[in-house]
Amino acid sequence: MEHSNFFMKSISLIDFFDVERGTRLKQSDRIPGEIPLVTAGYVNDGIAGYIKSNQKIFNNAVTIDMFGNVFWRPYSFSCDDNIIVLTSNNLTSETAYYFLLMIKKTCVGFNYSHQYRMKDLKKHIINVPYTSANSLDLALIHKMSDHLKRLIQSRDNLNSSLKEECIILDKRFEFYRNKLLSFVNKDFTKQSLEECIISLRTGLNPRQNFKLNVEGAVYPYITGKDIFNNKINVTDKTDKITKEAVDLINKRAKLEDNILLFASTGTGTVGRMAIIEKYDGLWNLSETMYCIKTKTNILPSFLMHYLYSKNARDQFDTKISKGSVPHLKVSDLLKVQIPVVSLEVQNKYVKYLNSYSSKNLLLISKIKEEIGLIDKKIDFYVRDVLLLR
Repeated sequence: MEHSNFFMKSISLIDFFDVERGTRLKQSDRIPGEIPLVTAGYVNDGIAGYIKSNQKIFNNAVTIDMFGNVFWRPYSFSCDDNIIVLTSNNLTSETAYYFLLMIKKTCVGFNYSHQYRMKDLKKHIINVPYTSANSLDLALIHKMSDHLKRLIQSRDNLNSSLKEECIILDKRFEFYRNKLLSFVNKDFTKQSLEECIISLRTGLNPRQNFKLNVEGAVYPYITGKDIFNNKINVTDKTDKITKEAVDLINKRAKLEDNILLFASTGTGTVGRMAIIEKYDGLWNLSETMYCIKTKTNILPSFLMHYLYSKNARDQFDTKISKGSVPHLKVSDLLKVQIPVVSLEVQNKYVKYLNSYSSKNLLLISKIKEEIGLIDKKIDFYVRDVLLLR
């Protein structure tokens, strides 16, 4: 980039931007309307719904939520009190992607137990280019922002394609799985899940037992949000616990190989499942995770596929509570009727389904590779050109 007469200056967000917070909204105040309501969370860019708002309406702002999620919002929106709103005359559509990336890349390590608050904003520093005359170099920020915008839009377009492809593949897989596991015209008996298992245990919640993300806490603490594609996916947003907490939880959970995990709680996460193929004792679970040990005549992988099927979902979906935090009781899950077929049949069906799923994941991984390459370009640009200059 041809622009050598500048230097990077460290600035405080609270000094550079106009800072406001959203307003606490009771559920009764959330009257359906057309204004996006922004709350804490990454899903759907943190937009929880659309309301008629008599609260302050923001526009052309960068928001930081309690979990450290950062978004540029070039539209009118309202937000709750878990959102910090940054505005400035220098924050425009021409400069937004520069500031967005600089804030996002320096806003890490926050989660439910270590929330981003005003005290963190006061310490939050980013690098901004200034001219040799010590004035804000808006022309350069425009160029940098435009470059980042094009990279981000390319990534977002690929993400949109990925989502569309996933929806199509998921529907095909669901159709195939539901048809395969319907057992039409096949001779089999049914038993309740309770009759098919040796035990159903749970993890443990912190309460007075232990604390999350304290000094020395490096072991993953798994909840439903950490289950994706039938696997445990540890990320920087996964809470961490100490080894003492891991061992304490396992006195209750008794994790071991070939345990089926079932997420009982959470918006969009009830019913997520994963199988522990090999337990190494270096992580444990929330109380919201059910740990299911099957009898020898039921394969955990077969049970997982069946619990995902329409036949099973029809039995327990209606039992999931509709409150602010959806939850499926143990007693309701244990009543689900499971087809009891031979291990040979179970193995054959699991092999079919895993093979079909693997082909889908291969297609998805190719798109993810392209997205990953763009992410690396963005990371390189921010780290080597902007942060370290």
